[in-house]
Amino acid sequence: YSNEVNIYYNQEAAEKFKEEFNGDHREHLNIFDLGKLDNSQYYIDANGVSIFFSIHFSYDKVTTEWDEYRKKAWYEPYKYYQQDVTLLTPNGEESITAGIRYQYRDSSEDPVYISVNIKYNDKQLYGTTTTPLLLDALTNLQEKLPEGVTLKTDSIK
Repeated sequence: YSNEVNIYYNQEAAEKFKEEFNGDHREHLNIFDLGKLDNSQYYIDANGVSIFFSIHFSYDKVTTEWDEYRKKAWYEPYKYYQQDVTLLTPNGEESITAGIRYQYRDSSEDPVYISVNIKYNDKQLYGTTTTPLLLDALTNLQEKLPEGVTLKTDSIK
């Protein structure tokens, strides 16, 4: 540990950064804070195997690379698509777009959660289920529709 502050600029800073992150910090890094100092300067406050350090930087382009994943990304267990569906309303049939989302624990298994969302009369409405059946989510959505409005389920493929 030293009370001296070591400051590196430009290419020397880039080399020091590479040296630190290819050495002790490669397997263990705690980021305490990161953010923006002003319009062009950013910072990371962290520690690794060694003591606390702060990096101030600016950039024009960022490339992130990795060799392997620790776990699946948050979005991987989801499948999402949109489909036009038909509502039977007091004013006749109305075609709207529904968002249908399936959530899986494992891609080889049935979904653990299904949601269907639509926008009707400027309100976002959701039907959900924890069963593997889309029909259950549609039934739940139907319960949230105003009286006299029916979701035509045969319009969903």
